[in-house]
Amino acid sequence: MTRLLWMLGYRATSPNRIVRSKRLEHPFVALGTTEHRISLVPDYLLYADDRPAWILDAKSPRENVADPKHEAQAYSYACHRDVRVGWYAVCNGREFAAFNVGDMGRVPRIRFSLPDLREHWDAVWRSLSVETVHASTESYLKDFGIHLLKMGVTRDVELVFLKIGVPTVARVTETTYCINGAVTVDGQQYFATLDFDLQRLRQLKLVFPPDLRPRVEGILSNVGSLLKFAPDCFPWTSGILRLSAEMQENDKEHYLPLEVLRFGVR
Repeated sequence: MTRLLWMLGYRATSPNRIVRSKRLEHPFVALGTTEHRISLVPDYLLYADDRPAWILDAKSPRENVADPKHEAQAYSYACHRDVRVGWYAVCNGREFAAFNVGDMGRVPRIRFSLPDLREHWDAVWRSLSVETVHASTESYLKDFGIHLLKMGVTRDVELVFLKIGVPTVARVTETTYCINGAVTVDGQQYFATLDFDLQRLRQLKLVFPPDLRPRVEGILSNVGSLLKFAPDCFPWTSGILRLSAEMQENDKEHYLPLEVLRFGVR
């Protein structure tokens, strides 16, 4: 799970830090005129911008990540006045389930087997990453790929983008890399997922700082690795893209990635 947390932008130090087994000073939640004692001390409390963001509790592989007992314990901790986070998650080493405190039911908003992370990466990133977690409880950005599809764009149309910001680059499979980020069109923000291979990564790294370029492939040598840039110094590039061949989906939504044909437009 540490690898996933690193992919989402969390580290051992502030401002986006991972805190292990944080005990509450007053482990009670008020329920009307009575107090409910919180028995759970989750394995991870994640902070984004030095604010509690979400919690993650680890279970054994024999445990069900959607067990109502586990969900209720995690929910009570997430709602505690000293925590107050919008998301809480349970992982048993095989499956990952994330819940939102704003949901009336107890069905996970996001649930997947860990080997299927790529298919669910878009939802995981926009819900739990350091970039989006504090906003993700309010609303989701519309998917840019689906927006293009509804506008009549087909896969045989090559799209030229003259300015593409690169906040992060993640390796999501042995052969696939990914950029996630917001895009603004006509004053409307969308969430875009850009997928590409090693050849395109080598094109992309030409816009990185010169001292970083020789190390990019090493940094992204493992599935789950992440390269992140500070918000005030994103690299910018251009590119030729097209819609991916297949729609992706998770428990809550569908999204359509964009496939990068080339980084850099001459």
